Amino acid sequence: MENQQESGRFTERLSDTVIYLYKDPSVVIDSFVDGVKGKYLNPFLLVAISALFLAFIISFVITYPEMEVTAADPEQVEQMSEEMEGFRLEEFQQVMEVTGVIINTQFLGFLNFLLIPLLALGSMLFFRESHPGYYRHLILNAYTVGLANIAMLLMVPVWMAFQAQIMTPAIHLYPAAFLVGLVLLMTYNRYLSLEVIMDWVRAFSALIIGYFFYSLIAGFIVAIISFIVYMALAIGG
Repeated sequence: MENQQESGRFTERLSDTVIYLYKDPSVVIDSFVDGVKGKYLNPFLLVAISALFLAFIISFVITYPEMEVTAADPEQVEQMSEEMEGFRLEEFQQVMEVTGVIINTQFLGFLNFLLIPLLALGSMLFFRESHPGYYRHLILNAYTVGLANIAMLLMVPVWMAFQAQIMTPAIHLYPAAFLVGLVLLMTYNRYLSLEVIMDWVRAFSALIIGYFFYSLIAGFIVAIISFIVYMALAIGG
């Protein structure tokens, strides 16, 4: 009985958080920034839950191309790590493409954690006079990314419908980036009170800065994970 009540309270907090983030984000964000804990869901918990749910759903509905890697000669395994002998560039590129698509779809919600501090720097830079303090912008962008992760569920039927073209950036990457950016701008508009053209220019500038550094870091992460996957497939045979 107690567990059911706790579950009911959690569900209520989750629904209230999402609803008020859409209707009036200042209610949720300012409440958390001012130290009123427990009324709304922690922003980073919201991001984690939404990312986990997105990954769970996609795991059942989308099938990714197989990564075909030629097994390494056992005698070359040590040399592969030292001299990179046996490294097949074309195979690695194929592994990197598939890995990138998986990360940018199924695990995009988790990758979006990177956006939070980067976007916070941008929004703080351009709105420091009206909304001072990095912490406020960190919470603003954390809640907004959580909301964007939920909106990403709209991409699932699109990816399902165009699964044959899932490797194309125009299918798996650009629409998702547009959707995330749209949610960010909508929340910025409500919370930061974008009234004149220069306000919108500053908001767009904050997004551009955040996305620029995000793409650099995300690309590096994809490359590292792809190399680990490639080596594991080659050595494991």
